[in-house]
Amino acid sequence: EVVLYCLENKVCDVNHRDNAGYCALHEACSRGWLSIVQHLLEHGADINCSAQDGT
Repeated sequence: EVVLYCLENKVCDVNHRDNAGYCALHEACSRGWLSIVQHLLEHGADINCSAQDGT
């Protein structure tokens, strides 16, 4: 799985945000990708991050 590889090898910042302030955790949650959500959380994703619109 590409996401797990990137997380384990620190290829990217788990809390990186796009121009709207969304991070990978927002995207995974909104799409219902529970296994990716779990991997992100295990690798330090911030559960308190919010986007520019407050979500």
